[in-house]
Amino acid sequence: MTIKLQHQKKACATALLVMLSGSTAFAATVGIDDFDQTTQVLSFNPPEGGPIVSAGSNDFSEANAPEAIGGFRDLFIQTDGDIAFNDSGEAAVVSTNGNVQIANSVNSSINTAITWDGADNLASVNTSGLGGVDLIDGTNTGLLLDIDFADLGVDLAFNIWDTAGNTATVSRNFANQVRNEQVFFDYSDLIGDSVDLTSVGAIQLLASGPLAYDINFNFLQSVNPNPPTVVSAPATIALVGLGIFGVSMTARKRKT
Repeated sequence: MTIKLQHQKKACATALLVMLSGSTAFAATVGIDDFDQTTQVLSFNPPEGGPIVSAGSNDFSEANAPEAIGGFRDLFIQTDGDIAFNDSGEAAVVSTNGNVQIANSVNSSINTAITWDGADNLASVNTSGLGGVDLIDGTNTGLLLDIDFADLGVDLAFNIWDTAGNTATVSRNFANQVRNEQVFFDYSDLIGDSVDLTSVGAIQLLASGPLAYDINFNFLQSVNPNPPTVVSAPATIALVGLGIFGVSMTARKRKT
C-alpha cells in the first residue's frame, strides 16, 4: 500500500508541475502600437491665394516611436483630388495622448497608411524591417483595433508581410457608424499569399473613406480574444493538495 501511495503522490506532483508550467503559456498579446508617446502630423493646407494641392499629391514622415513595434512608425497620406484653400486641411494626426485621428475635411478622398517596418525612412515598405516578429506567440488569432469613432463607409485594411516577402490582406468596411468598439481582424480572413505570421517583416494599416470622413482609434494588438481556459496557480495548488489528501485518507482507511 505504501508503494502505491507514493506512486499516486508522484503522479499528483507531476500533474501540479505540468499545470503550473502551462498556466503561463497563454499570455500571448503582442503590442503593435499604443500611440502614447510620439506625435506625427501630416496635412494638406493650401495657402490663401496660393496654388492648389493637386490630385495625387502625398506626404510622408517616419518617427522614432518607442511605443511602436520595431521602434519606428511611418505615416503616409495621399489625395485623390485637387485641394484648394478653405477645403480645410488636417488629414492625419498621431497624438501623444494615445489617440490616432484621421480627419478628412477636404473636398477630396484622402488615403492614409501607417506602416511598421523598422528604421528605413522610406515611403516604400521594407518587407523585412521588423526582422521576423512572431505575431502568433503561441495562440494569437488576429489583430485587435480599439476604435473610438469611425464614420459610415470607412474602409480599413491591414497588409502583413513575412520576412520572405509574402504578403496578405485582411480588411473591413464599416456599413454603420462605429463608437467605442474593439474591432477584430481575424488572421483566418487573410487574402493573398500564405504568410508566416511567426516571422513578420512589416505591418501596414490602410484607411480610406468617403468625403469628409473621420476615424479615431487608440491601440493595435495581436491577440487571442478567446484564450484557452487555464486554472490559476493558487487554485491548481489547492486542487492538487485536496487530491493528495484524499489519496492519503483512502490509504489509511484501507490499512486499518
